[in-house]
Amino acid sequence: MNKDIELDSQLSALKSRFQGCTDATFFRRGDLLGISIQNADGAADILLQGAQLLEFTPRGEDRVIWCSDAVAYEKGVPLRGGVPICWPWFGPLANNVAAIQNQCGVPETSAPQHGFARNLSWELLRVESLADGRTVVELQLTDSMATQAMLDCAFQLLMRFEIGRQLGMVLTAKNTDIESTMHFTSALHSYFAVSDIHATDVLGLDSVAYVDSLDGGAIKTQSGAVPIASEVDRIYFVESGEGLTPVVIRMPVRDIKIESKGSDSAIVWNPWVEKSRSLSQFHDTDYQHMLCVETANAFQNVISLAPGESHALSVRVSTMPKQ
Repeated sequence: MNKDIELDSQLSALKSRFQGCTDATFFRRGDLLGISIQNADGAADILLQGAQLLEFTPRGEDRVIWCSDAVAYEKGVPLRGGVPICWPWFGPLANNVAAIQNQCGVPETSAPQHGFARNLSWELLRVESLADGRTVVELQLTDSMATQAMLDCAFQLLMRFEIGRQLGMVLTAKNTDIESTMHFTSALHSYFAVSDIHATDVLGLDSVAYVDSLDGGAIKTQSGAVPIASEVDRIYFVESGEGLTPVVIRMPVRDIKIESKGSDSAIVWNPWVEKSRSLSQFHDTDYQHMLCVETANAFQNVISLAPGESHALSVRVSTMPKQ
């Protein structure tokens, strides 16, 4: 079947299936399909590929989740921006522990960066308007022929979005295998919109250990706020199991508060001037308008699930305007 005809048919089926939800409309951009949510308190765009949130904007405010307008909406190609889902490993496969590498049946050199969840199409399960005005969107990814070479374990991923004045996101991973323990790292790779990167820093990580990826993976300890005055690429982590929350992006006009659960890692990343020039789907000046603060379990914070067990990685994002 012609690609355009097939995509238009899929789009028509989505519109018909979820026609009862007045907060939702469906769209096609390039090779990808998605859902737009507009309610009294906020708006969001979500792609079915990767269950990737593209943008989130509270009503009457500037957008909170940022996506570059240089992105290419191509099948199987992750987009630069929004909230890509990194799973079942974070970063290059080679940077993960042996238990995760041993579950992957493809060579490290051909294993996709940040896993496969962000590259595959997810099933839209639910779109519902709640009595309090929020809109819930749920998508699912399960093991298939496309995933079995990259993860030798049966699984179910469920991604839930709650769109309103605040943004809620929950990634639940379940081991549906009958005999194998499943090991993974993961992240909600959130790109936040900032008004001026030169007047932005990050609070809530004082005294927390981190891996400095720009200094050969050296382990350091944060002192005070995290300044964003040059390229930064750090994995903050705790070993206590108590998590990292809240983390605040501080800006002149408003702050963004990030409250997480099920997360013992946080990644802070901005490519700055030189690296921006070499990134795909990214304008040279885009670094001035975004900052990644990712809710994660990465580096040594590996999640291991016995058959039947589940783990939820969740984050709630809210804005705090300044007088």
